[in-house]
Amino acid sequence: MTIEIALKNSYGRLSVREPFLIATDTPVVLAFHSDYALKDTMVKFISDTGKSCSFRLANLSEIEIPQAFVHAGTVTVEVALIVKEQVVKRWSVEPIVLAEDSTGFSLHPEFEDIRARLTALETVANNHTLALSELQEEFGEMNETVTGIDSIVNDPLE
Repeated sequence: MTIEIALKNSYGRLSVREPFLIATDTPVVLAFHSDYALKDTMVKFISDTGKSCSFRLANLSEIEIPQAFVHAGTVTVEVALIVKEQVVKRWSVEPIVLAEDSTGFSLHPEFEDIRARLTALETVANNHTLALSELQEEFGEMNETVTGIDSIVNDPLE
């Protein structure tokens, strides 16, 4: 898998910002694009666990993320341009979010949200149906009472 990164003013922008789905032992390659000639660079990887490592490279265009950093989580990358053994430019790349697919099958998260809303609506509808039937039963009892009172008021001799 290749992730495209554009090195702008002082930051690196990912071409796609969604979590990248990774598989076991699949290499993840970062491809850098810059207006600067990346002839001598230092690339540093930092995982969300705090582990880090760095590499000094000549003619940087692509680099593979070390397998120790390829796991579900976030990887931060920093790139430094070196001229005459001095860092003259730095870029902090947007965090790269990696996700693992453990089941081999995944649904869209929207479906789970819709399913939860449907369940909540069904519960509310059932509660309202139960309350309505109780009110109808109470209304029937009141109607019988009113009919009885009406018959006594209109025909007191019976």
